[in-house]
Amino acid sequence: MRLHAALAGVSLVGRAARRLVGGPPSPPLDRRAGAAVLAGAALLPFVARLAPLAAAAVWALGAARQRRQRSAERAGLVGELAEALPLLQLAVAGGLTVRAAVA
Repeated sequence: MRLHAALAGVSLVGRAARRLVGGPPSPPLDRRAGAAVLAGAALLPFVARLAPLAAAAVWALGAARQRRQRSAERAGLVGELAEALPLLQLAVAGGLTVRAAVA
């Protein structure tokens, strides 16, 4: 439950930051923005010059993770399609129409 509350807090910070710059609400982008803002804020008291770099790195890591997730989803879909296509061909070869074979 603590993790859920922490993620909600990160999203809240990100939503506020994105609202300041005029961005529309988007939960994934709110989480990424919140994590970037908090990373930058954590370094601010110690090494202020590195705070923007830390924020940019956290933002980029979030974007890379999101790209990997989308790629994995697409690969799974292509894998399922590769399994279904021979079955569809078999049904059509057996005399069904494409509409009937798909249904």
